[in-house]
Parts: sequence; C-alpha cells; structure tokens
Amino acid sequence: MIYRAFCVALALTLTILAPRAPRAEEATTPAATAPAAGAPGTAVPDAAAPAAAAPATAAPAPAAAVPAPAAPGTASPTAAMPDAGKPGAAPSAAAASSPAAPGPSAPAKAAPDAATAGAAPAAPGAAAPVASTLNDVARLLAGLPLEATSPLAPLAANAEWRRHARSLDAAFGRVEKLQLSKIRTWSAHNLPQTRPTLLYFFSGPDFLYASAFFPQVKTYVLAGLEPPGPVPDPLKLKGRLSQGLGQIQASLSSILNYSFFRTIDMKTQLRSGHLDGTLPILYVFLERTGNTLVDVELVRVDREGAVAKDEGKAPAGATQGAKITFKSPDGDVKTLYYFSTNLANGGVDSSGFLKFCATLPPADAFIKSASYLLHDGNFSKVREFILENSTAIVQDDSGIPLHYFEPNLWELRPFGRYAGPISLFSGRYQSTYARLFKKSAPLDFGVGYRWRGYESNLLLAIRPPSAVQPQRRSGL
Repeated sequence: MIYRAFCVALALTLTILAPRAPRAEEATTPAATAPAAGAPGTAVPDAAAPAAAAPATAAPAPAAAVPAPAAPGTASPTAAMPDAGKPGAAPSAAAASSPAAPGPSAPAKAAPDAATAGAAPAAPGAAAPVASTLNDVARLLAGLPLEATSPLAPLAANAEWRRHARSLDAAFGRVEKLQLSKIRTWSAHNLPQTRPTLLYFFSGPDFLYASAFFPQVKTYVLAGLEPPGPVPDPLKLKGRLSQGLGQIQASLSSILNYSFFRTIDMKTQLRSGHLDGTLPILYVFLERTGNTLVDVELVRVDREGAVAKDEGKAPAGATQGAKITFKSPDGDVKTLYYFSTNLANGGVDSSGFLKFCATLPPADAFIKSASYLLHDGNFSKVREFILENSTAIVQDDSGIPLHYFEPNLWELRPFGRYAGPISLFSGRYQSTYARLFKKSAPLDFGVGYRWRGYESNLLLAIRPPSAVQPQRRSGL
C-alpha cells in the first residue's frame, strides 16, 4: 500500500518556470478494508468535519487561504469522516467539528522574497548537499524562507508561493495560540517522563499533535491508510507547483481547523497528481514545528517485521511506509516512521507491522479521533498490543473502551468533559466514561471529534511502576 523512491539530484543551478493553473485528480488507494462503522469488522471514516470548512475534493488554487476555525458554539459540520487514514476504516458520512488545530512549537515566519529570504537550517559545513536540499524542499512546501543560494529559491520568488506562505503563517499561528501551546503545557505537567517510542495508530500524517503531546519522544510510529507517496520533488512539477501548494492547503484545512483529518477528503487530496501521499504533509508539520529534515527513504516491512528500503519491488504482504530522520530544535536526532497499513485483525495477521513495533524501545501510545474502531472486535489484536506494550496512553473516548483497562494495572486520570460521542457514533456511548468524568480535571483546549474546548475529553492511563511487568512484545 505505499511507495516510491527519492530524487537526489537537486544540485543544478536552475531557472524555474512560474506555476500555472491546471489541476488534475488521479489516485491510487491503499488496499485496506475494514468493517463499516458500528458493525463488527467495519471501518469508520475520519472525524466529522464541518461542511463549511471542509476542503474541496480537488486541490484549490494556492492563493486560497486555509480557513479559520469555526467560532465556539457554531453548529457541528454535517458530513465528515474520522481521522485521515484510519487503518481499516471505510468512508462514511459523519458530523463533527473541531477547533483550530495546534500550530508549530515555534511561531511561523513570514515568507520573504527568494532573493532576501532568511537562511534555512543547514548542517555545519554543508557537506551533504542531498540532506540540505531535502530540508529546502520541506521548507518550500511549508512556506518558510529559503537561502538565496538554494536551488529552490527561484520557486519561492513566485507570487503564488508567497500567498501560500502567508496563508500557512496565519493558520499555524492560530493553531499555536489556541491549541499547541496549551497542549505542551498540559503535557509538561502531566507527562513529565515519557518513553522513547510513541505508537500513534489511526493517525494519518498527524505529526503535529504527536509532537505537541509527546515532544521528548525519540521514535514516532504513525499508521494510517493513505500511502506515503513518492519523495516530494518540486523541481519535477515544472508549471504545476501552484496546484501542488493548493493541494497541501486543502489537505491541511481540516486538521488545522478541527484537530483531525477526514479520510474521505484525504483520498482525493493526497492523490491529485501534484504532490501526492502523506510525505508532503509530514514535511510541512516537521518544518513548522521547528525541526530540520536530515534524511528520508521509502521503506517496507516484511511479514517477520524486518524493515528494508523499498525499491519498488515489495513482496506480497509487505507493509509500505517512509522513514524520516530529523533534527529537533534542541539538536536531538529523531526518527519518524509512517506506515500505510490495515490495522483490522485480518490486516494485522497478514503483515509484520506489529512485529516491527515490538522491536522498538519501550513505548507510550496516543489515540485520537480513531473512529471508535478499537471498540470493535475486529480490531482486538491492535487493541491488545497497545495495552500490553504501553506505559502511558493518552486518548479521547474514541480510543480503547474503559472496561479493557484492568484496575490493578492502570491508573486512570480524566480531563475535560465527557459529552458522549458525536451523532455519527451515537452507539459508542460509555456510561462508565460518564461516571469517571464526573470527577475530572479541567482541560483548556479542544481535541478530537468533540473539538470545542468546553466539550473535549482526554483520558491519561498510566501503568504505575508497581504494575509494570516485562512487556509482552510478541507482535502477535
């Protein structure tokens, strides 16, 4: 379910054509199937997002700004799909909204003209042209300044790129103020010691929230249905860069306004033929949170859990993905894995994804806008894996049902208000959750399908030291 290899030849001095306007939509869908919402073995689409703010299926012109989040109190969207790339989730109508999604750990910079642009971070000595150019690609897509000497600088001189940069500056600035800064404060108080690995399944390319809740993690593992796509190369777009930038803005609209991706939108937005797959979105999130890209490669995981470079000849049953090495703002070198995989029991049985996860250092888990798939018996294997291999779990009520947390193994700390599921998932109401949240701590930000701050909920489940047992990292 995933693909391609990186183009490493950006060493030329280039004169780039200005982007023009055509747009085309072509897609390849990951072969992942799962049960329909609410029924065993059914998959539920990503979080409901407001109809008004939902991006058009076709990538809009880059001049279009990312919509501002709906004001608290506005009606929930009428149709939506849960978080993008919920493995095993099939699209379905949904209704839900969510607040302006968090922004970067560092405020976005205004994008200057290419000739006067500020310098992009580069390794001392700039001995690795491939790595430095890779980061330039990410900064270009993220609407951040480039060195005037960068081979990509002529692209950033284009008026469409400048509009793209201003739009992302504004959107990420809102999200930083309303969401991310508050999430990092919450995390510092409630998650002072995190494990080296974060397991974020049903995530789509949502590195934004993963890094806000778990900034100290060394290895991030994200999993969704959408393929990573080829390694982005703006120079190959010729006159179509403006359409590619518009595609990025459309793909970001839901998460930057409501905190989740919508599967139904991602199926078209990430396959328009310009900048396809999840990698361009991951590039934007990494750069907009102050990181520097060092390396990226397409990878595959075989049925035994072994990871290898994907050269386009993945064997049957291999799980495809991408491995991104990046440097955090404090200089730590970290790794982000994104895999396109079906997390329903059948998908888990036929892949080595969980076996790979079992080889990683001790982990915490994050679950958000997960279509309530972990309530379903058809996702029991991944649910058990998370419970057996996590020391702390941060989730909204779309995650693991309360009755699976054994009282002698888990300490439960509720935050916010449990208002029940949105109408699309009305059958997933938990009376035990309602009782637990009668004595919850306050939450000053919104997250998940109930994205408004006054109706959001988070559960922090911690395995106390006395209850930590040698983890069963079987990988099923």
